[in-house]
Amino acid sequence: MIFTDGSVNDEYSGVGSCAALVIPSESHESEIKQSEVFSVLADSTEAEVCGIALALDLAIQYFSTRQELDYRESLFVLSDCKAVIDIVINRSHIDGHVHVLDRIRSHLRTLRDMMVDVTLVWIPGHCDIHYNDIVDHCAKSATLDPDNIPSTFVTIDACEKLISKQSRALWPTRWQRANTGKATFDIMPRVGHKLSFPRDRCSAISYIRLLLDDALLNVHQHRAGLKQSRSCECGLGIDITYFITY
Repeated sequence: MIFTDGSVNDEYSGVGSCAALVIPSESHESEIKQSEVFSVLADSTEAEVCGIALALDLAIQYFSTRQELDYRESLFVLSDCKAVIDIVINRSHIDGHVHVLDRIRSHLRTLRDMMVDVTLVWIPGHCDIHYNDIVDHCAKSATLDPDNIPSTFVTIDACEKLISKQSRALWPTRWQRANTGKATFDIMPRVGHKLSFPRDRCSAISYIRLLLDDALLNVHQHRAGLKQSRSCECGLGIDITYFITY
């Protein structure tokens, strides 16, 4: 069996790495551990996919050193990322990982010809599984050495995720420092929350206008010059807080 893992070091602008650890079937054989740093810009999913590719690469090297088999042997590749197993098996999100998946398919054909059946297995991460912790540490350590950082191409999928991550990190700060939209900020000081709108179209429009501080209340019509006074018949200036609360 082979344990795999991937890691991304944000300190070096998203440098990705992966590692694999081969546990031989024979007790007298030594374990094989190898890591690989593969991109100056990567996301965690891409790192995990590359970890499976590296595992299959090591498997080919391992079985090449053994005598030719006259029976089929089983190889279990263990990963703690369900999304990556789905990508490899069902080829979902294939556009972002074409080069890695081509490498994996090539390795699978080679292993099939070597009488080796490969099975991908999910295991829980960070649950004190000894060999999984070893390969996790190995993958993270590989990105700490600047000499290991190569110059290579970046996938579109990795770029999109890194841009999204950077934008989400800057969003709260820009929202707090913005000179406009303060009325909405008073109602919703935190960003990133998904809003639920009424199904009725008119109610949904009114809800949005309240959030934008641009409804048909007296204070808004007075501000637009449509009312002579911001006060209502009761003598109070009805603003959003008054309208919602009372």
